[in-house]
Amino acid sequence: MLYIQYYMAIDPEAAFGLSQAIQLQLPALLGGLGTALGPVIGGALMIFLSEITNWGSTKIGVEGLDILAYGLMLLVVILRAPKGLIGLIVRDAARGATK
Repeated sequence: MLYIQYYMAIDPEAAFGLSQAIQLQLPALLGGLGTALGPVIGGALMIFLSEITNWGSTKIGVEGLDILAYGLMLLVVILRAPKGLIGLIVRDAARGATK
């Protein structure tokens, strides 16, 4: 949204596009819904992934690499850790405590 204020123009794709919608929701899903620490961890992971994909896409000259990475990450989280990374850590800690 700072992009819109900086350029003083609204581009519908930049303001309300698929990339923007994913970037707003994915940190909470990655970290874990219903936890205070989950979105913080998810946000940190998203920033790291965003920087890596931006660097990689400029190196190889492919646009949309970030959307592909976000989609793959969302797929992995839904299949392997439906309660996010916090849920995965809690589950592993509980499994280790019972052994």
